[in-house]
Amino acid sequence: MKNLSLLTLLVIIIGCGNKCKKENSKKTESPVIVFFDEENMSVKIYENEKVRTLITMEDSISGMSIIPIWSPDGKKIMVTGDKNNTRGIWTLDAKDGDHLELFMKVYQYEGPMDWTEKAGIISDMKTIDDNNEIYILKDSTNYKNLTNNKYWDFFPTGHPDGRVVFWTSRDDPDKEHYVFRSVYAINHDGTGLKKLFEIEDMNQESVGDTGIFPDISPNGKDYVFTLNGDLYLINLDGSELRNLTNSPEIKEYTPAFSNDGGHIIFVTANVPEKENYFEDEEGRWHSTHGTNIFKIDIDGKNKTQITFGKDNDFSHPRYQPSRKKPTN
Repeated sequence: MKNLSLLTLLVIIIGCGNKCKKENSKKTESPVIVFFDEENMSVKIYENEKVRTLITMEDSISGMSIIPIWSPDGKKIMVTGDKNNTRGIWTLDAKDGDHLELFMKVYQYEGPMDWTEKAGIISDMKTIDDNNEIYILKDSTNYKNLTNNKYWDFFPTGHPDGRVVFWTSRDDPDKEHYVFRSVYAINHDGTGLKKLFEIEDMNQESVGDTGIFPDISPNGKDYVFTLNGDLYLINLDGSELRNLTNSPEIKEYTPAFSNDGGHIIFVTANVPEKENYFEDEEGRWHSTHGTNIFKIDIDGKNKTQITFGKDNDFSHPRYQPSRKKPTN
């Protein structure tokens, strides 16, 4: 009887094999989030419920330029700021922050907003053409102007099919006071420009404090962005616009999809805006509750706080890319 029990146990163990290994690895797998700490001007990583610093910049400012973006394979991170007395776009190892390299010098805080396998490094640049344009950056001397028009183009995001989706002022009724309320797509070789949709409520006041900072779901169907301090979802064909957070007293911004497309991470103070900031004698604003990373399901449910601390000033969280293809 004893031998039979041992034999049975052995069969179970052998039968489990790779299946058990996969299940165990799935349980221990922890998603990695990169984000920017504006208070300390640092690129940081959140993993296993802990925060660690990869690199601290000598100077940087809040805005489009400080977005830390992942390389498509998740091994490198790119960020704009001052380092080694040089203002530029930098790459570093995502694991430990080593191998810091200057990719390209810049004169203002502007730079990459996305990095996709098909399109490459997608950047927002305004110093080259005297107006804001969308570029594909190959290296410091090899870059292509995708939009190339006299109006302003902002907030580019890479689509899984290789296109670049961006906001533009080219359809604004008042050409002198742009509000960039239209969204277009263009192939990464500069062909196939197509208008996707228009948001009439978009204006400089509606995004002045938060920016738009959009993201596209891994399956290429959904598009998230900030408007009037709330997160909005819309289909990329312009249908089914819906307010995801619907919290008029609280501002949520810099959203990004999870790798499976099931939820969105973003930052907020989670308290009414008027209760969260005070202005010092020099006109600088400070947070009393801190801005932390949260997540919410794409149906607007299960809002959950990820990082904690009233002195935090976090922004632009993004998940490390997954090599798995989305199923939804």
